[in-house]
Amino acid sequence: MSYPDPAPRPPDAVPAPAPGYPRYPQGGMPAYPYPPPAPYGAPPTAYGAYPGYPPYPGYYPYPGYYPYLPPQPKRDTYRLVIGIVATVLLSLTILAGFLFALVLLVASTNGAIDNLALTSFLGFGTLAALGGGGVGLYFTIRALLGRPSAQMRLPSYLVPLGLTAVVLGVGIFQHDAGLPQAPALLETPLLLLSGILPAVTIFTFTAQRLGYPTTWRRAWLAYLSGTFLATLLALILELVAAGILASLLKVDAGNITANPNTTPQLVATFLLTALVAPLVEEGFKPIGPLTIIGRIRGPAEAFILGMAAGMGFAILETTEYIGGFGGADWIIVAVERLGAGLIHGVGAGMATLGWYYIFRGKGVAQRYLKGFGAIGYAVLQHGLFNGSTFLELLPGPVGNFLQSPIWFFGLPETAAILVPFAIYIAILGVLIWVTGHLRASAPAATTPPAIPAPPAPAMPVPGGVR
Repeated sequence: MSYPDPAPRPPDAVPAPAPGYPRYPQGGMPAYPYPPPAPYGAPPTAYGAYPGYPPYPGYYPYPGYYPYLPPQPKRDTYRLVIGIVATVLLSLTILAGFLFALVLLVASTNGAIDNLALTSFLGFGTLAALGGGGVGLYFTIRALLGRPSAQMRLPSYLVPLGLTAVVLGVGIFQHDAGLPQAPALLETPLLLLSGILPAVTIFTFTAQRLGYPTTWRRAWLAYLSGTFLATLLALILELVAAGILASLLKVDAGNITANPNTTPQLVATFLLTALVAPLVEEGFKPIGPLTIIGRIRGPAEAFILGMAAGMGFAILETTEYIGGFGGADWIIVAVERLGAGLIHGVGAGMATLGWYYIFRGKGVAQRYLKGFGAIGYAVLQHGLFNGSTFLELLPGPVGNFLQSPIWFFGLPETAAILVPFAIYIAILGVLIWVTGHLRASAPAATTPPAIPAPPAPAMPVPGGVR
C-alpha cells in the first residue's frame, strides 16, 4: 500500500546576518610585540616587557576616612610643671637684671659710679641676671618644646687656671707697686674675674675628671638655682636665725658679726657662722638639682650638678666679699677667697650626692650610711672652715703665731692665712678621691649589638638552573 507524498515544507527562513564587531581604528587590533622567531640553534630571545596595568587607585581616601597616625608620646607632666616654674622665675630674674642695669646707669650719671663696691655689686647683678637668666630662659623654652640639650663640654681646666693666674698677678702687681687704681668701671671687670675664674677652674677640673656626665641645660639651671634661689633663701633664714640668737643672748642683732668684743657676741657669732650658716647653706644649695633628683642619671651627674649649684653660690658670695670688704685692697680678699669654690662646690656636690643615695640608691650597699655621711661631711667641712677664723682669738703661742705677719706675694697678710689654704688643700684631696671613685664606679658604656646585614639575593645561573 502506498502513501501519497506529503505536501512540500516551506523553506526555512534565512537568519539575518550578524551585525559584526566594531573595527579597531587604524585598520585593526594592534599586534602584541612578539619577537621574531630565532634561527635554528640560537638561544631563545626574551619577550619584551609587558606594559602592565595602570596602578590601582585603591579604596582610600573616601569621605570620612582619616589616615592612620602613630600614637603621640605621653606628656611628661612633671617636666612641664618644672619648665613653667623655671620660666616664671627666670623671667623675674631678667626683670631684676634690667633693674640693676637701670640703677647702674643712674649711678653713673650721679657720680656714685666711682664707688668700687657699688659698681661691682651692680655690675655682677646685671651680668648674672641678664646674661645668666637669658641663657637659662633659652634652655627652659627648648625643654618645653621637647628639644634635647647637648652634652656639656668645656675646654681644659688649664685655660681658666692660666687666666686666674694672670688676673691675680695683675692685681698683686698693682698693689705691690703702689699704683693707683683705675676708675671703678675699669677696675670692676678685674675684680669680678678674680672671683669668677677660680670657681670656673675648679668646676672644669671636676667635670673633666667625671667625664662630663650631664647636659648644658641641667648644669646651667643648677648654677642659676645656686646663684639666686639658694642664696636668697639662705640669706632670709640666716637673718631670722641671727635675730633669734640676738634675742636669746641679749646682743645687738644688727652688729652680731661686726667686731665682736664681748662674750655673748662671740658666742652668737660663732654659732651663726660655724653652725647655722653651714646647716642652712648646705641645705639650700642643692635645691635646684633636688627638683630633678628622679631624673638624674647616676651619682656622677648628681655630684656635678650639686657642684654647679655650689659654684653659683660661691661666685656670688665671693664677688660681694671682694667688692664689699676689699675696697682699695680688694686683691687681698680675692687671694684669701681663692678656694671658696672648693668650700661651696664640693660641699654642695657631696650634699647632692648624699640625697641621691638616699632617694635613688636602691641596690647600693649601705646607701643610707653613704647618703647621710656625704651630707654630714658637707656641713662639717663648712663648719670647720668658718670656725677656723676664730683661731686667731686663741691666747698663747697659737694666737700669737697666727697674728704674726708673713710674706705672701708682698701682700700684708698674717700667718692666719695658712689655715684656710691648708683646708683648701685638704678639700682638693677629697675632691680628687671622690671624683676618681665616682668615675671608676660608673657603668661602662655598652656598644649596641650590630644589626645583621640582609642576605644577598641569589644570582641566576646561566642555563636557567638555580
